[in-house]
Amino acid sequence: MRTILLAVFAVSLAPGGSPVDACGYLEPRTFLVSTHHIPGIGTPGRTRTFAVLGEPAPRDATWQLLAPAGYDTTRIADAAPLDAPLTLTLLGPSGARVVSSARRAFLWSSMQFAPSAVLELDAEAAHTRVALAGSLPGAVWIGLDDAGRSVSRLHGTKLETVLVMPNGDREPVTLVRRDGQEVARSTGRPIGAMRLYGMHYLFVERAGIVTSVPI
Repeated sequence: MRTILLAVFAVSLAPGGSPVDACGYLEPRTFLVSTHHIPGIGTPGRTRTFAVLGEPAPRDATWQLLAPAGYDTTRIADAAPLDAPLTLTLLGPSGARVVSSARRAFLWSSMQFAPSAVLELDAEAAHTRVALAGSLPGAVWIGLDDAGRSVSRLHGTKLETVLVMPNGDREPVTLVRRDGQEVARSTGRPIGAMRLYGMHYLFVERAGIVTSVPI
């Protein structure tokens, strides 16, 4: 199984179409999205990608293996489609792409997340890193450049991340620094960042859940 963590950017849109409230821009709300290769019998197989919506799956869901012919233990169950398609902007090194889907299901990955409702995306979503709720083609992906010793630099910026294990904790903590001064921190591992409406957000993964940190 190959799993890619993506983030879904859920915001309230102001009349002008920008994610704002009375105090300014809202913080992105993030979700997990995972990608799975489904082996074929005598064929190359295919890829299925899902955005995790966070709604708990019902206890009476009928589960079956997502990839019966492979080693992926993720299970899937049928669910009613959404009443209307959800629009997402897929974002990664190749740029931004707006898609929509109403294909809902339940997914259960015992190694990553509890049984949850998911939205299935098209196969091309596997080649992106984050998904933003709504049509946000102006979002720009920022990659992490490895600087060694658990340090990464946000490409093209003066920001860097440092991964530490404070006080012997089992969970790593990501520190964000600018010119050597800490500007933010979050529990988990950094996986990338974005620039949107002049603001920067770092995406941090913890136990299969992705959160966004304004920086």
